[in-house]
Amino acid sequence: LAPSSIPNAGWGVYTTKNLDKNVVLESNLMLIPVDDHYKTMPYRGNQRFANWLGYVWPRDSDDAFYHSSQDAFPTIVQHAYHANEGLNYATSYTYTNDDGEKESTMRPGLFSLLNSHDKAKNVELNDEEEFVTKSEIKAGTELLLNYGSKWHKVLKKNWKAAQNNPHHYKDLDYYNAVFNWTDLPTTEEKYNSINTTTLHKRTGERGIETRDDYEAPPKKLLPNTKPKRRSPLWIQQNGHCLNRLNGNIATTAVTQGDIIITTPSLALARNDLNIYEAYEKTNSSQAQKKKWALSETVLGTEPLLEFTYGDPRSDLLLFPYGPHVHKILPPSSSSSSGTTTTTTTPNVQLRFHREDAATQRLLQLHPMDVLNSTQKLLLDFVALTDIQEGDELVLDYYNGKTQNNNESSERRVPSDLYPSHWLNTKLEYIVKDVKKPLKPNELQQLVWEHNQEPVTTHAYRLGLPKGLSEKMLEYTKDLGIVDLYQKLLNDNV
Repeated sequence: LAPSSIPNAGWGVYTTKNLDKNVVLESNLMLIPVDDHYKTMPYRGNQRFANWLGYVWPRDSDDAFYHSSQDAFPTIVQHAYHANEGLNYATSYTYTNDDGEKESTMRPGLFSLLNSHDKAKNVELNDEEEFVTKSEIKAGTELLLNYGSKWHKVLKKNWKAAQNNPHHYKDLDYYNAVFNWTDLPTTEEKYNSINTTTLHKRTGERGIETRDDYEAPPKKLLPNTKPKRRSPLWIQQNGHCLNRLNGNIATTAVTQGDIIITTPSLALARNDLNIYEAYEKTNSSQAQKKKWALSETVLGTEPLLEFTYGDPRSDLLLFPYGPHVHKILPPSSSSSSGTTTTTTTPNVQLRFHREDAATQRLLQLHPMDVLNSTQKLLLDFVALTDIQEGDELVLDYYNGKTQNNNESSERRVPSDLYPSHWLNTKLEYIVKDVKKPLKPNELQQLVWEHNQEPVTTHAYRLGLPKGLSEKMLEYTKDLGIVDLYQKLLNDNV
C-alpha cells in the first residue's frame, strides 16, 4: 500500500516482485450488503455525499443512493454535490444475490484498495470469484481494476468542468487536493498552476516529495494519466506491507511490537448505519413513483455495523478496509485449523499509525470534521507478542453499548485509542448562538458550533431596533403599499 502512480488517486496497491499470469491475489472475498439507500437525504443532517458512501459498490450506476442538492441545508450547488461520488457511477462489478436481486455492497480488501484505469487494467475476477493477475506483471507496477466506462466518463467530465471554472470549484476539498489552488491562475496560464509534489494527492492523503527513475512528472491535467512503475525500493520506503496475513493466519514471523498490517479506515457516524422506514411519493417532475425515506422510524441496523470498530462513548465508528483484517477473530472464536497453532489469548492490538501526518492531523480534529474529511485514518494491527508463521491472529474486541446505553454490535476498540475530544460528543450540525440576543445593528456571522467555521459565506444575523416591525408596517401603510397589496389579492380571487 503506497501513494498511487495515477495522478490524484490516493493510495494504491503495488507488487514488489514479478508476477505471472493468473496468480491468485485474494480469495474468499467479503461482501457486506448496504440495505438502506436513503443515507444522503438532507433531513438526516448530511451536508453532502458522505465520504464513506463513495466506497459502496452500487446496485445500479447512479441509482444506488437517492439524494437532492436542492433540499439540503446549507444549499449545495449542483457542481459541488456531484464533485466526487466515489463508486456511484461504477458499472463493472454489480453484485446479484441468490434471489436474483441486485444489491449495493461494501467490499473490504482489494475491491476497496485497487484504483481504476480505463486502459491499464491488470487484475480481474476469475470464475471462482478470486482476484487474479490478468497478465504478467513486472515488479513496481500498481495493481489496477477498471470501474467501467461510465465512471471514467463522469470523472473526466468533472475534471474538465473544474479546469474551466476554478472559481466554482476552488472551495471543494477534492479539487483543491487535485489542483493545489492557492491563488487562482490567470486565463493566460490556462489553469496549469499545479504543484507537482501534490499532483498525486487525490484527497490530500499523502504527498510525493521525491521521484525515482520509474516516473516522470505527468504532462497532462487529465485523470488517469498512464501509470508509471515505481522502484521496489521506493515502494518499501513509502508504503505498507499487506501480505503478512492470509485470513486470520500469519504468513510470516512478526516480532512483538511490529506492525502486521496497516490499513486505511473509513469514518462513519453511528446513525449512518440505521435502516429507516421508507414510503412511496409521487415525483411530479418525472411523473412516476419513487420511494423516499422521509420517516424517522428505524427498522434495524446495517450488517456493516458488525465490522466497524468504535468506542461506546463515541458515535464515530471506523471501518478498516484492508485485506483480511475483518477475519482476525476474538479469543472466544479461536479454534484449531489443520497445522495452525491455536492461541486463546490476544496477540494483536489496534493503534493509529504514528508516522502518517494525515492520521495525526485527523486525530486533532472534532469528529464531525473527521467525518467530512476526504483523508483516511491509518490503523495498525500490531503484534502484542512474538508471532510465528502459521499462528492464528487474535484480537481482543467485544460488543458493547453506545453512550445512550443502546445495544451495539460494533467491535470495541481499546479505551485509550480514541482521543478524549471524540468522546461524549454529538455528531450533529448545530449553528452556534443562533438564539443569542443581538443589540441594534449588531452583526453576527453564523458558524457551526463544533468547529467555529462559517455555515455559508453570506449567512449572518442582524440585530434590529425594538419595535422596527411595527414601524415598518405603519410606514408601508402610509405609502399605500398595504392597500395596493390587498387590492391585488382581491383582483386575483
